[in-house]
Amino acid sequence: MSLHGRDRLFLKAWGLGLADLDFARCLAVAGMGSAAPAGDEGRGGGPDPYRLEWAWPGVAGVLSRGRSESPSEAWQAAVLRALPAPERLLERWHALVREHRRLAFRIVRQSIPRGHKVAYAALPWAQVAILAQWLLLPDEVAGVHIRGGPGWAEMQALRFPLTVSALPDDPAAAHLGRLNDFQPAHWPFRYVPAAPDAERHALLVFGQPLERALAGLLQSPLQLKARLVLVNGHDAGRPGAAALVQALVSRVSASGIVLLAEPLPPGELAERVREACLQMMQDRPLDLVVRAVFGHAALLAAGAGLLQHWRMRAQMAELSARLVRQPRGASVKMSTQAMHQLGSADPVPVGGAPDALQTEAHELGKAIRRASVRHRYAGEAHEASAMTEAAQALRQEAAQAQAEQVAARHLQQQSWVKSRDGRLRQIRNAYVLGEPVLLKVRIGSQQASGWQSGSHAFPDRELPPNEGSHRLTVLFHEPGQLDAPLQQDITLPRTGESTQALFDFVPRREGAFLARIAVLHRNRVLQTAQLRAQVVPSRQAAGRRRIILETEAEVRHDWSSLDARRRFDLALVAGAPDADGTARATSVSGGKAWATDLTGVQQVAGEIGTLLSAVAHNTQGHGQGLDAEDNPQLLLDLAFCGRELYAQLVLDQLAQNREGALDVRSDQVGHIQLVQTRSDAVIPLEFVYDYELGTGSGASVCPQHREALAQGRCNPGCEGQRHPGRHVCPMGFWGLRKVIERHVQDAPAKADAGHPLVVLSEPTQAREKLQLQAGAVVGHSGRVAHGSVDGLLHELRTHLQGSVERVKDWDEWATAVQAHAPQWLVAFPHNTGSGSTRELELGNSTIRTRGIRFYPVGSVEGAAAHGPWHVRRPGGDPPLVLLLGCDTAGSTEPFSSHVSAFRQAGAAVVVSTIATVLGAHAVQVGTRIVADLLEQVAATGGQPHLGELLRQAKCRALLASQPMALCVVAFGDADWRL
Repeated sequence: MSLHGRDRLFLKAWGLGLADLDFARCLAVAGMGSAAPAGDEGRGGGPDPYRLEWAWPGVAGVLSRGRSESPSEAWQAAVLRALPAPERLLERWHALVREHRRLAFRIVRQSIPRGHKVAYAALPWAQVAILAQWLLLPDEVAGVHIRGGPGWAEMQALRFPLTVSALPDDPAAAHLGRLNDFQPAHWPFRYVPAAPDAERHALLVFGQPLERALAGLLQSPLQLKARLVLVNGHDAGRPGAAALVQALVSRVSASGIVLLAEPLPPGELAERVREACLQMMQDRPLDLVVRAVFGHAALLAAGAGLLQHWRMRAQMAELSARLVRQPRGASVKMSTQAMHQLGSADPVPVGGAPDALQTEAHELGKAIRRASVRHRYAGEAHEASAMTEAAQALRQEAAQAQAEQVAARHLQQQSWVKSRDGRLRQIRNAYVLGEPVLLKVRIGSQQASGWQSGSHAFPDRELPPNEGSHRLTVLFHEPGQLDAPLQQDITLPRTGESTQALFDFVPRREGAFLARIAVLHRNRVLQTAQLRAQVVPSRQAAGRRRIILETEAEVRHDWSSLDARRRFDLALVAGAPDADGTARATSVSGGKAWATDLTGVQQVAGEIGTLLSAVAHNTQGHGQGLDAEDNPQLLLDLAFCGRELYAQLVLDQLAQNREGALDVRSDQVGHIQLVQTRSDAVIPLEFVYDYELGTGSGASVCPQHREALAQGRCNPGCEGQRHPGRHVCPMGFWGLRKVIERHVQDAPAKADAGHPLVVLSEPTQAREKLQLQAGAVVGHSGRVAHGSVDGLLHELRTHLQGSVERVKDWDEWATAVQAHAPQWLVAFPHNTGSGSTRELELGNSTIRTRGIRFYPVGSVEGAAAHGPWHVRRPGGDPPLVLLLGCDTAGSTEPFSSHVSAFRQAGAAVVVSTIATVLGAHAVQVGTRIVADLLEQVAATGGQPHLGELLRQAKCRALLASQPMALCVVAFGDADWRL
């Protein structure tokens, strides 16, 4: 056992004279919490051990404000004061063992309560690992595990048979392959060589020590995923071991890791893995298996739910639930032995197969649930094999049902007019001036005749499995032909065609007909399409023209968690100019729809850009508070621009749609979605100002603006609300009071790629959190002072467990992305050039973002050989990108935005600016926002939505007198959790 010379940390004097075994017992009992029975019978005939929480005593409340001691000294002194004498602890240990016989521990890392001067995130990994090894020393201890680090994947259902894997060149790979020798059918575990198309493995084995294992993984082109990792060798006291463990776990999105203290020969390692699999098939808890198979020097670090789910009875319950959820009529075929082992009482023999039985899936699920109390898991050939057979049968049934389904469904249209005899007839070539049209819109199969389909399928195969149908809203608008948008609801079942939305209109002018059809769910845009045609003077003039329906943008392509997604209160879709060259936006809120001419909006956007650019060139005059120096006048000028935006985008339209419409001025409207199908026309929604303003040229900042920014809302009856004409309040801007989710499509990128915008990085039911602990890359323009980013680097290195790389140019940036798969990408670039030649400069090197590689859809085999990845390597988790530099999102000058290039390259969210920001301001604002996001996540445990966190971070930046935070916007899904 390697304990670094029997390292007793700072407890040497306290444990003086104690033998190693007694020291371990005293240490164990000193940190015990309350005991709780773990469950049913385990292997060996005795009850499973009592599970005990173990944490350092006396930690809570140790530090008070103003203590002169260093945190380490204060904390160690408090622990020593709280520890009873070793003799008393030994007595308690023996009494506990007599009562419970066997014990298992979970090490909990305590933190100092919020509000104290210094907070401990956790004990250093080296100390935790040494403590765990001491706790494993007594024979009475059946198992120990360490609580996993932040950002570790949550444990979910396992796939049977369980797969064990290793890298192809791993020294243990050939030996692990012998796991498949002499295995009967439906054996519950097997070895699967690592391959590009392999699914997530249950266990990924590294036959080398930790550092070499991580190096081999990073160098491998394979993008592997695993539930549990086993590493053959680990030095608990090695500096930087925590970062290596975190990097390895994050790289494969694991829920836990087993670390052997001393490496085993490859053959022996494979035999131990086989024994561990056999014991797990007998429903033994994982921590007991690790202790029994690999000895007291093997450490287990387990993430959320790993021990609970990594048991056969838990997986049996999951299988039962899956079977019960199957639709009526779905059946599974299994062997007679497996059917009876699982507990089915009335299966039906399968004709022509003497040893096969068949039963309805949901009935088998119920039978398993009833029989669960009788399951004993006596061996791998019993319930474990039967469960494997049932899981395989269920997959076969699902595959067959999928094959029998109709082809993919598309957004579809039919156009009808009245013939001379009064009957409706379908037209496919053109619309006629003054001739009434009935437009039918639905979602259906391309196999159905008579319907014209959009160019891209609707992602209906990803509908949640337990939902029979969805209610969707279809929006139709042609601004040159209709006074206002039309909308109707449709119902989309899991299979078959949707109901139809019917729109009738009369073309009123000749020429191009350019209509937009948008499909929404809870005011969230899912897909948009263009309906293009010509309006001709007569039916005879229609000739051989065509009515065309073409998919424009897919904002959502995974619907697996659609009903769990946040409802939006207002949605806006802004697209290409219509037939007369006018850019317009279509808006939906409170059951009402309206269209807005964006010409005036673009003029106001230019004024906002001019105001903020002036601030960027004046670093003085804005740092002493929002109510001091030049800030009151800046806020007032921006507020007048915001009132103009409010009038043009909202107020004028609400006057026409007052009845039944939602009051967007109130906080009832908290979430807004903006979808732009072109990136060169920014709509500065964040600057919409819906508070009242006076008529004069001067006003003071509301005296209670600090309290409002700190809490994210105004106090009722504050001075600004009682006398709005005298005051301007930052909370009047939508960007500080509402969550605004932006999606943007770059038209040139669409043409180059040959497909519409598809948001590749979006939260789903299986992946809703950004794994931000996995490290960061930071780079900046040569125009940014080198030392100005030191504060940002300190914040990232303090909060993140992965590596934080500072790069000097775009080449090093791409290398770091490929090597480390960082989840924070922070750039302070300089924007140069114009139009299609626009470039981003980083460290005096430039790139044309139009050339950044798109994130691949589908198979990624061999993709890494064709060039660098600047955002997300294939198979990696989507990162959060901050592009905070000189006009990186665009404001007054139309150009193809860098933002959409980074989004299409795989970024989950791009945080950028909509006005010129110089280096000094960009770094200040970026550091403030990053620090605030990290602090909020640490304080809340990593559950809040990004949109809300970013809104709060901007409020706090303004509270720190950084008005440039007003121009920070986010492109991407606001529902990501951090």
